[in-house]
Amino acid sequence: MAEPSAKPFVKLKVPLVGVVGGIGSGKSLVARMLAEAGGTEAVDADLIGHAALRQPDLRAEVIRRIGEGPGGGIEGADGEIDRKKLGALVFADPNLLKKLQQITHPWIRRETVRALEREAEKPGARWVVLDASVLLESGWRPSLDRLIYVHAPDQTRRERILSRPGWTEEMWKSREKAQLPLTEKRRLSDDEIINSTDLDALGKQVSCTIQVLEALASNPA
Repeated sequence: MAEPSAKPFVKLKVPLVGVVGGIGSGKSLVARMLAEAGGTEAVDADLIGHAALRQPDLRAEVIRRIGEGPGGGIEGADGEIDRKKLGALVFADPNLLKKLQQITHPWIRRETVRALEREAEKPGARWVVLDASVLLESGWRPSLDRLIYVHAPDQTRRERILSRPGWTEEMWKSREKAQLPLTEKRRLSDDEIINSTDLDALGKQVSCTIQVLEALASNPA
């Protein structure tokens, strides 16, 4: 797991807001809602991570260092990396996960910064939202003006996750074990949104957070 950096990766002309939470908490939904209110689109670092595996040099390095070891064979029929097979390997072995991060994280960070800067330059942008599963683990905290933690009870998250095609309880637990504990994510955050009932309740909480962000955008440090 990457050590948090004390140095910001980027400084935007508008506030940068991060959203974290457990798998199945609904953090991506909250991120989209907050971004829309700020006149931008949420930057999803996880999707950028998927794109990293399609870069020829990175793909070759991942296959060489991870996919040819014991239990390897992570290429699909189309020659691309099968993310399900890769995930099963790296989330079962912390050393392999570290290797994957060493290969892909520099590219992901660079492309994420570029995406954030593009959003910040949009006409009318009030703030930019970053959505990333390992946001804190990757050292983004010093770059953020505000960090939002999205909470949902374990049972609620379990039901949501198991309703997703291809997901199992083992996959959920192994991926969450590779991240910071939820108690630590909550401790490092500025605000908490509870997403355990319905969209109306969620919307009211998001509206309160938007008011905080409006004040932040109107009075930058």
